[in-house]
Amino acid sequence: MPLLAKRFCTFLFLSALWHSSCFHVPLRSSSNLRRSMSTAPVRRSSRFATSVGDGAGDAAPTVNNLMKENRELKAQLAAALMRKPKMSEEYEGGETLYCESDDECVVDSPYEDSTRDRGKWLVGLLVLQSCSSFILSANEALLQKHPAIIYFLTMLVGAGGNAGNQASVRVIRGLALGTLTPKNQNAFLRKELATSCTLAVLLSTAGFIRAMLFKVPLPETLAITLSLFSIVFFSIIFGATLPLLLKSLGVDPAHSSTSIQVIMDILGVVLTVVVSTLFLDSPFGEAVVYRLVG
Repeated sequence: MPLLAKRFCTFLFLSALWHSSCFHVPLRSSSNLRRSMSTAPVRRSSRFATSVGDGAGDAAPTVNNLMKENRELKAQLAAALMRKPKMSEEYEGGETLYCESDDECVVDSPYEDSTRDRGKWLVGLLVLQSCSSFILSANEALLQKHPAIIYFLTMLVGAGGNAGNQASVRVIRGLALGTLTPKNQNAFLRKELATSCTLAVLLSTAGFIRAMLFKVPLPETLAITLSLFSIVFFSIIFGATLPLLLKSLGVDPAHSSTSIQVIMDILGVVLTVVVSTLFLDSPFGEAVVYRLVG
């Protein structure tokens, strides 16, 4: 008889312990529910954080109530995982930020404002780019005397635009991501200066090889090589500093990617004409070519 009473008391103690755990511990008995919450965590609402019972005075939950609550929690968790809430937020200037999720956001500007802003900038660059034709017409005699310069002119200005745009995009990306700050700005510009020298040597060597393969005379080849070196060097310098300059003036740094193309078109023509005149139509250039040719 004492043994039976002892077992009965143990049963009552374990039963009371089970009911108190149901009151104060969130329901996590389902292995599928634990697996879903571990593989795709979501922000739990107050329903997930509350316990089955609210404290003393509530009736003890039955097995059917516990199973029903478990199924409801599973259904709510599945719905939360499948749903992608759409959010939008208005900013100054009429821009709207649309977000399908935390990682997918698109900034949308009003059609009129976006068209007007981009149109003014592109028209201004179009007018500025017309300066190249005036420079070429002013040096028509030089180009007629050395037509090989004209054949390589597209390659020269194109290389400058590509190198400058590449440097500009790196700066714009650093500003957008917050990795380029006033603290590390000087170090970044020093690295771009070293990069500009290296890339200028690399591209000018490639240009020299191309000119030799096309059997361009040596004086014109030297002029093309030195012009390419100068264009690439200055294009990377301008491409790295132009976004920072526009930002300091309160202009969107993204405009630098298109501006650097036009700037290097004009500067590329100017450098090509200056270097070609120095090497091909001056006593100094003739003396240097004579020494190299022998």
